[in-house]
Amino acid sequence: MCQQVEISNNNANNKMKNNYSIKQVLKTLFKKQQKQQLKRQNSLESLESVDNLRNAEVEEVYYAEIDENAANEKLAQLTQEQEMETDEDIYVPVRFARTEAGTFFWTTNLQPVASVDADLLQPAYCYSSQQHPFMQYQDRWAQA
Repeated sequence: MCQQVEISNNNANNKMKNNYSIKQVLKTLFKKQQKQQLKRQNSLESLESVDNLRNAEVEEVYYAEIDENAANEKLAQLTQEQEMETDEDIYVPVRFARTEAGTFFWTTNLQPVASVDADLLQPAYCYSSQQHPFMQYQDRWAQA
């Protein structure tokens, strides 16, 4: 009988060993599976972050190109305006006076006054009797 009890004890130990080893195998499998899932999530996150970085770089290049184009357009517009200004005829006022001695012509660098009293600092408080103001410059003149 003693021998049979020992055998039954051995069987019980073997069953416990089998249960223990199955638990160990299952634990290792679950741990591996969890690690693989974490790696997959990390790889998906890393792919997403790489994609986000690429999009950000493309966006920066796009905005830099927009700024460059805006600056170039402004420069082109300025050069066009300067070309148009140089193409315009330059107005040189010629004055003349008829006297008994003849007709005298002269030029001046004064531009025509748009309206009377337009050059006054405070037109509401000044009075000029509708006289056009003239700056004193030496004029060039010749007799015809």
